Amino acid sequence: MTSWQTIRNTNKISVEALRAQLSSLGLDPRGRKRVLAERLRHYMNPVNEFSTTTNNNANGNKNLTQLLNEKHIPKDNKNSNETFAQTSPSLSSSPPDPIHSDREVENEKPVEFFTSSKSNPKPQPFEHYLCFDVEATCEEGGTFDYFHEIIEFPVLLIDSKNFEVVDVFHSYVKPSVNPTLTEFCKKLTGIPQSTIDASPSFPEMLNDFQQFLHRYQLFYGSSCAFITDGPWDIRDFIRKQCNISQIPRPSYFTLPWVDIRKLFAETYNCERCNIEAMLAYYGLQFEGHLHSGIDDTRNMTVIAKRLWQDGVVFMPNSELSKNGHKKNPKSAKRPK
Repeated sequence: MTSWQTIRNTNKISVEALRAQLSSLGLDPRGRKRVLAERLRHYMNPVNEFSTTTNNNANGNKNLTQLLNEKHIPKDNKNSNETFAQTSPSLSSSPPDPIHSDREVENEKPVEFFTSSKSNPKPQPFEHYLCFDVEATCEEGGTFDYFHEIIEFPVLLIDSKNFEVVDVFHSYVKPSVNPTLTEFCKKLTGIPQSTIDASPSFPEMLNDFQQFLHRYQLFYGSSCAFITDGPWDIRDFIRKQCNISQIPRPSYFTLPWVDIRKLFAETYNCERCNIEAMLAYYGLQFEGHLHSGIDDTRNMTVIAKRLWQDGVVFMPNSELSKNGHKKNPKSAKRPK
């Protein structure tokens, strides 16, 4: 068992592994196995005002409406209507999006995050995290058998010491099977055909991305893990694209990763929900174009920072099955 195991599986981890994990987090590695496991569970499961199970639904989880009703949000909630750059000061310095440069806002004063009264950031098991959310070709009513090809590949690099964005990798990708986007796809993602026509192929883009990883020595000199919104990006879309491009899956896409949708639900004891709903929990609104990969990823970083401020430890909670994906998936589309 490895250090990325979830807190429910600590009883299966060896004493040596438990001690190593506790030491890496700056915790006391002394004691019997039961004491060590309990110490790790307590650290990885921060207590907050939303952990109670009273008034839960039939599945033992609160729905989003209940959470929003219980969450204290200031009456003068102007932050929820501010621009994305204001909501997240760390992202205001991100490189401008060349396709949607009109979205950039200049001379705006940053607004502080609204943090809970129990804000207590903890050391993380990785030095960096990569927020990642691709967009792919699609057609209205399409099924899993559709040749989904990645057309946008945005990654935001986060420093785990403060959850600030330190760099951005963002590229559009030209598909090979269906190089002409459907009207449905263009409307959904906001990506024009002219952008796709001028973009590199997936293998070319991947080479550029690997140079980006090498610049920060990620996955070898500096420990790192991906953060995604659900399992689909790594489990399904990367697998499909590598098959279409006839290249092996990169090794860094075989490692366990953090599913922020799952992490959010477990932290606040609620049902899994999409990016918009998670932002609403904090009294915020989605900024940008929904289903734009770069905008989805930027909004994910806001959620990640709020979770970090509430004392959440970003341990990987998802991994590939032996065949790289779940058996007989019904659809590769993300539920929104």
